[in-house]
Amino acid sequence: AVKRDLKIARYQESDKEKYRQKRLNEILKTAGSQREKIREPLTEMIRAWDVWQPFHKEARVIGGLDTGEVLKEKQPRIPVLIVEGKSKGNSYSVSPEILNYLPLGKMIVLDDCGKLLNMEQPERFNQAVFDFIHSVSHP
Repeated sequence: AVKRDLKIARYQESDKEKYRQKRLNEILKTAGSQREKIREPLTEMIRAWDVWQPFHKEARVIGGLDTGEVLKEKQPRIPVLIVEGKSKGNSYSVSPEILNYLPLGKMIVLDDCGKLLNMEQPERFNQAVFDFIHSVSHP
């Protein structure tokens, strides 16, 4: 969390437009064939960023490195869906370690997607989420 706070402070003093452009390019680099379709809405979204978006304190920062250990120990029986995108520029783990500790966890990979699956392939993404929710609510 301290490291993240330092990054946030540096960001606040930096050339934010340059940072936003860099992130836009990095995200688009991972995209699938819908890259140009998402360019404009993604650009608008990134231009509206405040400090939270580029450097939020996600669970692994707040919870610390022991979060994985807690999952290993407790192995909570809660439904979890991991949705990953598969494209030339986007790498992902075929079998993420976290699924070893989530007995009801499931992973779905959407082809021709980068990191913004819901923007690149909204229909397929929404269907995957809907199917998962339906499967756990109507076993």
